[in-house]
Amino acid sequence: MMILEKIMNDYWNGKVVIITGATHGIGLRLAERLSKKGVKISTIYRNNDDRANNLKKIIDNNGSELYIIKGDIIDKNNIKTLIEGTIFIFLLWYSILRKNQHKIIC
Repeated sequence: MMILEKIMNDYWNGKVVIITGATHGIGLRLAERLSKKGVKISTIYRNNDDRANNLKKIIDNNGSELYIIKGDIIDKNNIKTLIEGTIFIFLLWYSILRKNQHKIIC
């Protein structure tokens, strides 16, 4: 068994990871494999909407969730948006839903 397969076990289910470059190459493969284990993926992409849509399809097909924004990682405002959005969408929002027994309160 490969080392990567050993670390990608049930421990990862429900976890959240930020992967830069998840729309292509190694980042895409990592996002694909982690999403199969139930990991929620958060990423940023610069300009290739087709790659971003492909990533969304992959994550959806694997039954996981994706938070993705368009922007350049060298812009600190984009990094801030990525981190804050990840926290809100995957951590705070789910925490609010759990505390309210999955009822949306407006």
